[in-house]
Amino acid sequence: MKLSRLFIFVLVICFLSAISVSAQGLTAKGLKGGVSLAKFIGSDASIGTVDPSMAVKFAIGGFLNFEVSEQVSIRPEAYYSSKGSKYEEGGEELTFTMNYIDIPVLVVLKAGDNFGIFAGPQLGIYLNGEITNEGSVDIESDNVTSPAFDLVFGANYFFNQFHIDARYAMGISKTFDVTSDDDDVRHGVIQILFGIAL
Repeated sequence: MKLSRLFIFVLVICFLSAISVSAQGLTAKGLKGGVSLAKFIGSDASIGTVDPSMAVKFAIGGFLNFEVSEQVSIRPEAYYSSKGSKYEEGGEELTFTMNYIDIPVLVVLKAGDNFGIFAGPQLGIYLNGEITNEGSVDIESDNVTSPAFDLVFGANYFFNQFHIDARYAMGISKTFDVTSDDDDVRHGVIQILFGIAL
């Protein structure tokens, strides 16, 4: 509970910082989307002897960019994001698909004319999901931690009004809210996102 409050505090501070620098002007806004490679991480992410493997998912959304200085900006974003994990053994496949609204607030450091690095907290609001094998079973919201909290870090490259992000979102909150406090299953997501400034 204390960790959740800390992340909410950090998110609020980041949003207030973005508002406070808005007088300097919104330097960019646009759309962004791309592919996600998602799997469960944590010491309890395996099912029996089967380790989780990457599941190909996606994310699509938009961003705003507020310049604090020539080198630093704050970039709040919002995405419809699909996460989850895959388990394979003996030709059988079990797939978790979990859909969220993700809201990262990133601090971006300009490291060159066309290159930047970034990091920040992310809030995830669970929407729906399912487990598929031969059939499918819904993942009820009562069984999922929401809101969830992640740490996001990565780098981006700009060319004209386009840019590409490579990032990793590491889950801080446990994914499921039906297991014991000792269970450690969290989201781990690698993303390659393409953006366009409008």
